[in-house]
Amino acid sequence: MKVTHPERSDTGRIVESDAKAWTPNELTAGAPDDGMVKVRWSDSADPAALFWEYEFELAEVQ
Repeated sequence: MKVTHPERSDTGRIVESDAKAWTPNELTAGAPDDGMVKVRWSDSADPAALFWEYEFELAEVQ
């Protein structure tokens, strides 16, 4: 699913993966909090990097 976040100008995609994802300070395999999903942001310096985001903060883009 393609998404946006109110604090970002780019879009991303929710990804279901066993790969680790970034919190603000560390790379973790498990969600650091309930309701978090992995997102791959289109403007990331590393196109393979995943980031933890709260799903309720994301808006779907058509």
